Amino acid sequence: MVLVEAVLAWMLIRKWVLSVHNIVPHESEGTIDKLLYRFVYKLPGLLVVHTELMRQVLISDFDVCESRIVVVEHGIDVFSELPYETRAHARHSLLGIDDCKKVILSFGKVMRYKGLEEFIEAFARYRGPSDDWILVIAGKCDDVDLRNSLRSRIVNWNLSSRVVWLDRFIESSEVEGLLCAADVMIMPYRHIDQSGVIFSALSFGLPVVATDVGSLKHYVPLSGGAVVGSVVSEDFIRAIRNTLHKISWLDRGNTINSAKVKYGWRTVLTPLISSYSNASCLQ
Repeated sequence: MVLVEAVLAWMLIRKWVLSVHNIVPHESEGTIDKLLYRFVYKLPGLLVVHTELMRQVLISDFDVCESRIVVVEHGIDVFSELPYETRAHARHSLLGIDDCKKVILSFGKVMRYKGLEEFIEAFARYRGPSDDWILVIAGKCDDVDLRNSLRSRIVNWNLSSRVVWLDRFIESSEVEGLLCAADVMIMPYRHIDQSGVIFSALSFGLPVVATDVGSLKHYVPLSGGAVVGSVVSEDFIRAIRNTLHKISWLDRGNTINSAKVKYGWRTVLTPLISSYSNASCLQ
């Protein structure tokens, strides 16, 4: 489909721009996929990517001319006012837990590259001070084998009372409650270029603990969280504990204010506007 769309755009539109959110689709990184996108990326007048790392990969691995790429940060639409009453309501009505628990949130569609299988085992293995943690998985899983694998791990590790899985599409009306209710977001990803999920966290001042993949290390520090290794380990769990200990509700408000300055649209769109004004790049 992407090839057909790209060819039609090339044939029918004199000047067009392609936004590259991920260099290749999640879990589609075979040789054929890379060859397909190598061709697709030759067609637009301008490619918009969100990170410097993505720009370098397009140049080195996909043979894209440097002058045809512009880096535009992933902007944030809306910043939360952090209503505490929303936090309490979501914990009670949506998650069925009280305010004494620490909520560890995995947010977004459940897919293999997000590393939840490894995290659940680490979550179960390293208990101690984490006994008051509740893991909330907020997202639908369309992969039947993965769903079964995750549910088997939850049962086998006796985690049924410590895991809340909303295995469905999360309505937009529920997002604020979930992000307010959480104490830390986890991103134990196996691989990624970058992710819109982390910007959802930043818009609510929610600290993030992530693996060191893609460009996550450029965003996580602003949240007050941590980047730990490339696989989930005891260090990953320790980083969650440290983050929970040091980040307060007030700190989350400070994070939101910093994110407004760095990722507000007035700031992030400046490079793109400059590129548009240079008509030569869209010939």
